[in-house]
Amino acid sequence: MEEESSGQYARFDAPICPSFSGFSETVAAFMEQRVRDVAKAADVKAAEPGCKGNVLVRVVEDGPATINTMRARHKGAFGTMLPYERRKIAEGQGPAYVWHLVTSTGADDGSNRDEPGAGLSNDFGGDGGAYSMLSSDMFKTGKSNTKSLILQPVRQAITHAFVLIEEDAALGLSPLQIADYAAVMALARSRGDTEAAQRVSTIRTLFDTPRDEAPELLSDWDLALLKSLYAAQTNLRAGQQRSAMTRMFEKTLVENESEGENDPG
Repeated sequence: MEEESSGQYARFDAPICPSFSGFSETVAAFMEQRVRDVAKAADVKAAEPGCKGNVLVRVVEDGPATINTMRARHKGAFGTMLPYERRKIAEGQGPAYVWHLVTSTGADDGSNRDEPGAGLSNDFGGDGGAYSMLSSDMFKTGKSNTKSLILQPVRQAITHAFVLIEEDAALGLSPLQIADYAAVMALARSRGDTEAAQRVSTIRTLFDTPRDEAPELLSDWDLALLKSLYAAQTNLRAGQQRSAMTRMFEKTLVENESEGENDPG
């Protein structure tokens, strides 16, 4: 899990809305529903079909080229990231490129630090104004009346997740594999520690293992991680969140073992 600079773990507050492009209409609809099924199994809120996408999954010909185009024409797709952070995404190893937009939100009243003017266009084809996430004061935090030495005045909310997958890497993979990978990568921010991921059974290794050894769907470990993240109290420090997540994680794994293989579908 990636710890934010604030010392907390981020997750979606608003209901997720998956949107897949680069696939046939039928396949895209299947994968969007699969992400909703994974979200439901992990107790993550999902919006009704027809919503504006905030989990955006795209198959592209060239990942770095697409990201560089977005950096030039749709800078809002990277929120308040600094230039070197956007460049780091484009220079990633691929063939999948994942990033999240995270904002500080008031822990008690839900005030978004990027309001007013935080409206996000859901148009990949628009011109420079698309994905505008910048407010007049990028360091302004959400309002909060929290007065506690333990509880934090803000929480970290993922507002959008982007998953770009190169066409060549997607060939031969099933819609189920791609949808599960997108769901797990989008709903929780990973440190990108491939070596650590190889030590457990996880769909996160989909593009890091030989095709004939690639996981066929998300694992009990993946689902337990998501459930523990979304069950933990959000206005705590990362260390306290980890303690709560560990308890839920272990409890979920035990339940899964007693019930047999876990498949959200």
